[in-house]
Amino acid sequence: MTPNVIQAMLDSFANIKGSKGVALPREILKFLGKNYNSWFTSISLIERQSLLNPQDIGLKDSLIELYNAVGMQDMSFALWRSRMGANTLTIKEATLADQLSLWNRSIDLYTASISTISAQPVDGTSASFIDLLPSETDFLEERWLAVANKMGQWDIVSEYAKSKDIPHLQIDCAVRLTDWSSVKDLLRKNSSSSVLSSSLSPSLMKLYYGYLAVHDKSMEEAVNMTSQGLLLAAQEWSQLPAVPGPWHLPLLYRFQFLIEVQETKDILDRLANNNRAEVGDILSKWRERVPNQWDDIGIWNQLLAWRRSVFGIIASFSNPPLPPPSSSSQGPPSSSQGPSVPPGSSQSSAAAGFKQNPGQGPTPGAGAGAGQGPNTSSSGTGGPPPSTGSSLGYQDAMLSVYNLARVARKGGVYDLALSQINKIPQSTSEGSSAFLKFKEMVKVYQQIPSVRHALELVNKTLPDSVSMQHKPEFFKLRAEVLVQFGMIEEANTSFAAAVTTADSLGKSWLAWGKFCDQQFLASLHSDKKDLSSPSLPSQSPLQSPSSSSQTMTDDDKSLSTSSTSSSSSSPGFEWAEYAMYCFLQSLRCRGVKSRRKVARVLVLISLHDSPEKKLLQQMERMYDYIPSWSWNFWLPQLFSCLRQPETQNIATLIISKITSDYPQAVYYKLLTHRSVALDQLSLLQSSSSSSSSSSSGKNKMSSMEVVHGTVMKALDQIHGKFVQMFPALISNLDLMSKELTESLRPSPAENLLQTFTSMIDLCLDLSSSPHSAFRSVFKILTDLQTDPSFMSLSSSPFDPTSSPSSPLDQIAGPTQAKKSGSVGATFEADFINNSKWQTALFGGPPPLEDLLVLLKRWTHNMDLRISARPQRQKLEQMSEKLMRLENPCGPQLLEVPGQYLSDGEPSPSLNLSIVRFEPEVVLRRLPGLSSSMIGIRGINPFGLQKTKYFFMRHLSTPNGSDHSEGVSPFDAAHPMNFQCMTLERIQHVHHFMNLLLERDREARRRGLLVHLPKMVFLSSSTCLVEKQNDSLKIFSLEDSWNLHCAQTHSDPILPLLSYHQTLVLSHGDPDVRLKAFQKAKETVPSNLLSKMMGSVVGDYARLYMMKKQFSQQYATISVVANAFASSSPSSSLFHVSALSGDLWHPDVIPRYDANGLLHSSEAVPFRLTPNIGELLQPHFLDGVFVPSVVSFASCASRYKDQLNEYLQIFLKDDLYHSVQMAVSLKKSLSCPSPSPSS
Repeated sequence: MTPNVIQAMLDSFANIKGSKGVALPREILKFLGKNYNSWFTSISLIERQSLLNPQDIGLKDSLIELYNAVGMQDMSFALWRSRMGANTLTIKEATLADQLSLWNRSIDLYTASISTISAQPVDGTSASFIDLLPSETDFLEERWLAVANKMGQWDIVSEYAKSKDIPHLQIDCAVRLTDWSSVKDLLRKNSSSSVLSSSLSPSLMKLYYGYLAVHDKSMEEAVNMTSQGLLLAAQEWSQLPAVPGPWHLPLLYRFQFLIEVQETKDILDRLANNNRAEVGDILSKWRERVPNQWDDIGIWNQLLAWRRSVFGIIASFSNPPLPPPSSSSQGPPSSSQGPSVPPGSSQSSAAAGFKQNPGQGPTPGAGAGAGQGPNTSSSGTGGPPPSTGSSLGYQDAMLSVYNLARVARKGGVYDLALSQINKIPQSTSEGSSAFLKFKEMVKVYQQIPSVRHALELVNKTLPDSVSMQHKPEFFKLRAEVLVQFGMIEEANTSFAAAVTTADSLGKSWLAWGKFCDQQFLASLHSDKKDLSSPSLPSQSPLQSPSSSSQTMTDDDKSLSTSSTSSSSSSPGFEWAEYAMYCFLQSLRCRGVKSRRKVARVLVLISLHDSPEKKLLQQMERMYDYIPSWSWNFWLPQLFSCLRQPETQNIATLIISKITSDYPQAVYYKLLTHRSVALDQLSLLQSSSSSSSSSSSGKNKMSSMEVVHGTVMKALDQIHGKFVQMFPALISNLDLMSKELTESLRPSPAENLLQTFTSMIDLCLDLSSSPHSAFRSVFKILTDLQTDPSFMSLSSSPFDPTSSPSSPLDQIAGPTQAKKSGSVGATFEADFINNSKWQTALFGGPPPLEDLLVLLKRWTHNMDLRISARPQRQKLEQMSEKLMRLENPCGPQLLEVPGQYLSDGEPSPSLNLSIVRFEPEVVLRRLPGLSSSMIGIRGINPFGLQKTKYFFMRHLSTPNGSDHSEGVSPFDAAHPMNFQCMTLERIQHVHHFMNLLLERDREARRRGLLVHLPKMVFLSSSTCLVEKQNDSLKIFSLEDSWNLHCAQTHSDPILPLLSYHQTLVLSHGDPDVRLKAFQKAKETVPSNLLSKMMGSVVGDYARLYMMKKQFSQQYATISVVANAFASSSPSSSLFHVSALSGDLWHPDVIPRYDANGLLHSSEAVPFRLTPNIGELLQPHFLDGVFVPSVVSFASCASRYKDQLNEYLQIFLKDDLYHSVQMAVSLKKSLSCPSPSPSS
């Protein structure tokens, strides 16, 4: 039914412009949207009416129903909160907790609200009377049921369904509880019920009939029902929007359920034929085919409940049968308030799975189920291990229980986790299942108030009763529990036992390292408070008998153990040494979580611990045993370590090692840092040669030159090894990077356009005085005469017709508005030989308005020169060498840049190698980017070719900040070529934040990520920015304004100039400022961005997805900008993807005050412009933007330890680099600046 006449009709109604549009009845819109696949068109029309009639509850109810149907739960919650009246604070808090997956909190609040409403007097005389409509009361009950379902409280939900006589809910509960007789009775009883048919979709009904057929052993009927269900589900799929979105997830899982019913028939057929090998193949597919960790826990529950019933059928073919769940369990303690003593069964059952068998060594046994506790020995009762055939269903059943318990624990549903754990029987012959039960129960107890139960549980379990396979993790768990109770010495001994048992387990080393690091930090705090620091353990990691015996030589081991005998400056730094050793050992074991501890390692090696520098020595001894790819992600930090004398040597060694394995991962960063170091060194040398300061000043400059000379020496050393190992590769890389930089460099007109634009921004900058702004601009104009770009155009004719027709021309007069002659002569007449400017320089009033007219005229002139170029140019005319560049034969092929930015192990053999460059270069104007876009055709080893496009971005845009007064010395480096270092670090921050967001359940469920295109730096002033799939449809807010001005034949700068003039004359009067803002707001239409997005996208479903992504991206940018005290991102520089809604702001960088502290002058953390507010409307602001901000902030809070460790190294590097750049720049300008040592 796509497309159809109804869609065309609704689209035409939605496209009618006007204040009210076409007001169709909401019931008709809702019906047409559901039945004719016009979901988002109907939503748009109802939203428009809802904004015009905010008091109409019926419109909001219709919107909520449509939002729920397409899976936009966040927007539904926001609408519910907006429509509720007074005395509903508890209900709003409950919905917010429900929205953020805080199930325990939300169900308590829902229960309290329902109880309050039920008990309140009907007459409404109470002061706390909650006045709710029937639909709102039904909503509370629906949400209470939904949360109870997620928490696995099926018994309670079943009782509620029976009391209210809700057939579909009774059937759902019976299916989850695997009560198939009840399911059969309910389906037979309500087969002709219209209530049931309207509540359950046809495909779901067929699924339930298929379940019953399987348990009735009627396999042909099961296949028939599921085949019909698949057809019905496909029809339901066709009714959904074509754009992929959350509305497809329920049907995707229903397809999976239907397919698994058919696979169950294959399993039973093979079991009947005694073909167990093929059954194992199907079950292995089931183990891999599970929902995502961030998916709805109800999906996990439904899937695993069905599988457990199938595993029971499989076990009936085996001997012995599947053991029943433990009947002695009294139920788990509540996660909110546990009992004063733990239930005997919930702890003893976990420990009862282990026992000692003196005759055969430590093996799992029957335990308490045989009448003996975990501490007693029983010979002759263990028996041989079960065969594969007899444990076929049992292993998967226990694994499904464990998986659901683990997902519930990570989702914070601890009651469900404990109830699932107790389903693992006490008497078990599977050691792995017994240990999984023990491990999961300990982890649950660690996160709830019953943490004391975890201590009793680990103390009741003897280490000898655990198999060697699980013994390291047992000791690690035990140590972590002991740490929670402050038992430092016992915990340290247990950590030592964990790594002694198996030194190749990275998790054990990582946990021990975290423990030692905590003790080190505690010793620092205790020293500050004048208290005794934590005592050193009797056994340290360096004394562990497992000190890398598998890989380290005897000399290395003697070095590591002998370091403990040497004296240290304080016990606290020995804890740091132990932490360093453990972290490096975990990196040696290639642990995934260990790689995130590299930031902490880099912080530790930079500590001034003692004259012996034992941390650095430890690092130098062990770095060679760590896989080089573990350091790839941290290359920016390693290059920053080259600028610090104490870490320069070890950073050089590590980078050289990475170079030998992954040369092209190092090359572009090495190229950039050498370029920056050369620029900085030349700047220092030029300022030193022309300086006439005192002798102390000369010594300081000499010391700075020595520091940068050593940095340059280290970079040259790495470069020399690169040349020595890969001479042909670096020759081709140098040629390619040089040709890219030279051939795609901006034209003189582009450079001058950026310069004049920055001067206009400086004139309109309200943070500086008019006199200061005028002097800064005039200094730039004076220096511009010697600029190479200006000199190359000075003899070319200045087109007099290029002056824009603008009301501003009347200020300068007709004689100045149009001039003839060359560019140089016109420039001198406009700026240099004008007596008006000379008068202002010597104290007269600054004529900023006249200056702005001329600057705008020159900007327009340069813009016309750029636009006159052809949109496509031949690469052969720009660079013949790039066109003829061929990949050399050999093991090291030229690769497409930007393939080493992830934190995982790279696969150079699978990377795209360069085939050729595309023959045409596309010219496209984008704010902040050059117009040149080049394509690189690559091929992988499988023969698949792919073309990646890159924009060339130039960072040397002068904006006058170097010449303005009152500039913080820490910001002085940003406007110059050295800005690339800051941008590289910011890019790394965004990548690290994305790693955390991918691990966070709520952020991943919402698809929350910081969008950042790949950037590959070629020098201190240029970088390649990878184009996304739809980057040719990128636009900015500035584009929408310029397009509007072109259509209305108005000057784009006129409203801003009027606003600036009013504020200058207001002298700080807030009323005048408010009136000026309102006037500017009236001048600039608030629907420019909405119109541009609508014209580019067109389809309402894609438009909605684009708005949702835009809201999330704007939320992430706002949080990041606020965290780094960056000024509110200028909306005019936003790059918006017209198809995906991804948002990128190129210049969100940290801002520091004069003391080197993060400082923002903004009164609010982020701002919404009228155009952004008009685009999002209250529905997206409350329903998407706010939850995204909360999810992002909660993710940062949840991983605050890792984020804190990372920000330590990031801010240290950024401050150190900023100070060095500030010293160089201020010395060159003969201005005072802070010293690097500060």
